Amino acid sequence: MTHPKNYIGTYKDNFGITDIAIQNDFNYLYLKIDGVEFKGSEFTALEIVDKKAYSSKQLERFTLYSTPIFGTDDFAEELCNCTFNITIPQLIIDLQTYKEFLADLKLEYIIGNESSAILGGGLEFEKILLTLTIVDKVFAATGDTFETILENIQNQFDEKYKFKNCFGCLYSDYSVYGQNAFGSMMCFVNQKDNYLKVKNKSEYIDNLTEDFDDVQEIFCCSKFDIRRKGAGYRG
Repeated sequence: MTHPKNYIGTYKDNFGITDIAIQNDFNYLYLKIDGVEFKGSEFTALEIVDKKAYSSKQLERFTLYSTPIFGTDDFAEELCNCTFNITIPQLIIDLQTYKEFLADLKLEYIIGNESSAILGGGLEFEKILLTLTIVDKVFAATGDTFETILENIQNQFDEKYKFKNCFGCLYSDYSVYGQNAFGSMMCFVNQKDNYLKVKNKSEYIDNLTEDFDDVQEIFCCSKFDIRRKGAGYRG
């Protein structure tokens, strides 16, 4: 059973800065902003849980951007033109001793910018900054996906440390067809022998089945194994 985790931080928009707590059950993120409840599979997919339950006054601070829901005639109204700053504890492995310790991964997630606000909101702009401090040394990177940012930080570790999470796991990877900025990794532990043989896109398509679990980069389960260079599709 997966136990939800709570992260403390702030939410910022044109109305100011508000303290928030995000609950993550590793399928969805849940939070309240000034009493208004949001839920989403990632930061750019946060929707008001029951919009009719709130007054126009309560909702006036939020910019909601309508995006079509694939395969339907419906639209999602997703929160944008805002910045999240939260702290996410993560396990780190010291490769010299193989001891594990917790370190705070600080996340700044900017959704939308001034131009999108003028146009009435948008999700076309995402900027993510992740910062991690280990023994007074700061590791930081910026980008628009967790994949590129965590890969950058992992390279900065210079083989001294490894993430003990799905991103750092031997059996997790991304789709060859693309991924979201956060939370769209795939766990192939149920077909790990086939996965570890895959080295290119065609082998990925031909040899891997639909028997995988969707996982967040920051999740970790009991089947974790340290990822090594050259393993699986993403190397």
